[in-house]
Amino acid sequence: MNLCCEAVAVSGKTVAGRAPGEQAALARWEDLQGLEVLTADFCRHAFLPHFHDTYMLATVEEGRARMRHEGGLAEILPGSTVLLNPGALHDAEGIDSRQRWHYRVFFLTEAMLRPLSEKTHLAFRAPVSADGPLWRRLMTLHRSLEERVTLLERSTALTRLLESLAPQVVGSVMDQDSLAPRVPLDRVRQFLEAHWMDAVSLEELAEVAGLSRFHLLRIFRSRYGLAPHAFQLQLRVQHAKTMLFDGLPAKDAAVECGFFDQAHLTRTMRRYTGVTPGRIAAISSKP
Repeated sequence: MNLCCEAVAVSGKTVAGRAPGEQAALARWEDLQGLEVLTADFCRHAFLPHFHDTYMLATVEEGRARMRHEGGLAEILPGSTVLLNPGALHDAEGIDSRQRWHYRVFFLTEAMLRPLSEKTHLAFRAPVSADGPLWRRLMTLHRSLEERVTLLERSTALTRLLESLAPQVVGSVMDQDSLAPRVPLDRVRQFLEAHWMDAVSLEELAEVAGLSRFHLLRIFRSRYGLAPHAFQLQLRVQHAKTMLFDGLPAKDAAVECGFFDQAHLTRTMRRYTGVTPGRIAAISSKP
């Protein structure tokens, strides 16, 4: 088998990129509170460092993978689950490029986790769990979605998964003062989130932060793990993904989100999300 791959940089080293023929799809289930599920069968694909605006549960049904995240390095095996909070920087790749890894990722909104705690700010206790029942319920939910069972059955599977998550979630009360920008980098991040589509210069960001360009670059990367331009690019990918879920053609989403063309959007989205625009779909059927 000829597995020609492109090379991409992940966490400071060069690894093999996605091989032709590897399969991945991202679906959003409208009747399950917008639950998103990535189903992928990879061999040599490697994700660039990226983040999500949702809570993330990642595991493998078969094979082995590793993930670098803010808490260190995690090995993902059948039976274990990686749990990441919104905004957590991470990547992922197979441990053995000759072995396929069947990757399953669930993206949960805050509304799904809200019943688990009365606290204001929710977060996972630890980035890795070896809880067998949690893993099995992830697989049960995945199979129920894959087999297109009734709405009642799949909503039951989701509820049981959330029950298993309860011990993994902690909460804290945040007052209004804590929500306001406290340091220059908070202002920069908020500026980028507000101007994700705009042409923004480093000088402009430095002015927002009240820092020199050199100091801003150093401390931004130190805090977020990415340079400002990479952070903005991922914001564009997230917005493009939302537009694709809403049914906008890929060529139009590329223009709307500041990519050169559809091919540019396709390359970028595949490296950060594991899927191409044509493999993103919103599912709203209610059998």
